Amino acid sequence: LDSVPWDQYESWRQSDTYSIAVNYVQYGMDLLHPQLNYDGVSENYAQLELQIVPYLSALVFQLTGTMTPVVPRLLCMLFFLGSAWFLYRLMRGISGRWPALVGLGIYLFLPLSMMTAHVIQPEACALFFYCGGVWLLWRFQQTRRLAFLWGASAMTAVAIMEKTPVAFVGLVFLYVLFSLGGLAAAQKILVSMRYNAHEDGVTIQVCNNYNDEEPTWETAQLGLKHIFSKEILSIFTAEGQQFFWEALPSRFGWGAVILGCVGLFFAVRRKLHFYGVWALAFALECVTIVAVIRFPYYLVFLLPLCGALSAVAVQSLARLRLPLAAVACAAVACAAVAVTTVQGNLALWPQTQADPIIAEVGQFIQAHTQPDEGVAIGVNNPSYLNAANRRGYRANIAYYDYIPTGPEAEVTYFIEHGVRWFVVVQGWVYNDEDGAYRTYLREQFPVAATGTNCVIYDLQGE
Repeated sequence: LDSVPWDQYESWRQSDTYSIAVNYVQYGMDLLHPQLNYDGVSENYAQLELQIVPYLSALVFQLTGTMTPVVPRLLCMLFFLGSAWFLYRLMRGISGRWPALVGLGIYLFLPLSMMTAHVIQPEACALFFYCGGVWLLWRFQQTRRLAFLWGASAMTAVAIMEKTPVAFVGLVFLYVLFSLGGLAAAQKILVSMRYNAHEDGVTIQVCNNYNDEEPTWETAQLGLKHIFSKEILSIFTAEGQQFFWEALPSRFGWGAVILGCVGLFFAVRRKLHFYGVWALAFALECVTIVAVIRFPYYLVFLLPLCGALSAVAVQSLARLRLPLAAVACAAVACAAVAVTTVQGNLALWPQTQADPIIAEVGQFIQAHTQPDEGVAIGVNNPSYLNAANRRGYRANIAYYDYIPTGPEAEVTYFIEHGVRWFVVVQGWVYNDEDGAYRTYLREQFPVAATGTNCVIYDLQGE
């Protein structure tokens, strides 16, 4: 729990999330205005998910007077355990107690589950609200009590604000409403949201009110131009297929993947349509989003589905006419899951260790600069700035139109916008293949400090 956020597993994402919590404490507790440490010396507001974990962490920081990664890691673990409770309730209601316990064990100890419960990212929080929404939706289908539907809607809405891909669970909502109320019930959900694709992204228009006449709409913009484009066919490319071939066994294990597929087969055979539509929804998420972005942690929303389908597989195998053979098959399947899960966790474990270069450089920058002094750093990974708890810019990334390119023009821009120090890590600058950037720094600015893995130039020195 006390390992630093800049470890070797998604250090960028973890350190960003942790820095937002720290910045809440340092620059103001405004939930809807999260601030990052890069791309500016002050007021680095970012368009991000709803910052539940960073904000709760900041509240604890203020109460205790200490800022430590123990707090967000513990919050993420608690959110993950809460998602496991919701999932167990769902599996027990559909498959019974013992299959549900098997599915719960699989969900808890899959390699991606272990990492999700440990890392400082929004996925564990999203899983909590996502699993809670799915369980309440199933309860609504069984009881038709509107309180469950309202609860499912509220929890799913928060889950979507945490991670947009959760929106695919809307297909399960449509199925449930259609199964209970027919086309008229589903139509009210369909008319409440519509998507218009265009060259800059996707416009989401959300129904502000709905009656028998014309609905009125509020419009919001989403930056999904890379997804709703020709890249949506990435699943048919060698790169897209290679990603799943490598990510599924390393994050789930072949045993869990195969058992989940067996469970899907039995779910379809037994007409467990709730699970079938759920699986279809996140198969679409994998095709349209995961195959394009290709970040393994985007597979996280398959974790509850894998556990639930494994419970179906165990229950169905136990019901076969050859009970001894069925029990043997179930035992072999569970053993295979256990072996591949252990292998996956052992493979991922080294990535939970701190990145020594980021830690050393961060401490060195912190020791030789002041908190109110801007820092430019010659790497694309902002974890170095986050480790130093300093604000500034990533140099030479050629990403923003408003920042000029070229060593002299860019450094001049940095100086004009409050940067005092330039840090060169391990003797190189990002995208500086010909060494022109490093040469310019050496010739124009004095060295303020030299560390084992970095050099700090004084941009305001003679």
